[in-house]
Amino acid sequence: APFDLYWLEVESLDPDALLAAREQTTTRLCHGESLIRREQFRPFFQKHVTDIVMLETLSNGFSETRKIAEMAEPYDVMVSPHNWMSPLGTMINAQMILSRCSRPRIRLCAPGRMRARLRRLATAL
Repeated sequence: APFDLYWLEVESLDPDALLAAREQTTTRLCHGESLIRREQFRPFFQKHVTDIVMLETLSNGFSETRKIAEMAEPYDVMVSPHNWMSPLGTMINAQMILSRCSRPRIRLCAPGRMRARLRRLATAL
């Protein structure tokens, strides 16, 4: 890949369409922020379309998000919660991902002091 991207963020409600795109690249695909509940994620996992699943914790709820994260693990899909809200949303996502997933991936898009607190939290856990 000429740009050496870690992932390409894409959205689709059609797993077959996304699979066709997946077959055209070696870049990891990050997907899922528009999906709600486990039933919508399952076909993407079963068809091995998604490398990294981006979960909307605040839309799915904490318990459902954890269940989706658990469902992703047997398919070797990394989990990255999508946070567009606030420092509180960041802390909710950090708690969810660090308490549940074996391969967490968190984008720290927080102000400096909040980012430092999150790093200390991640190190402590």
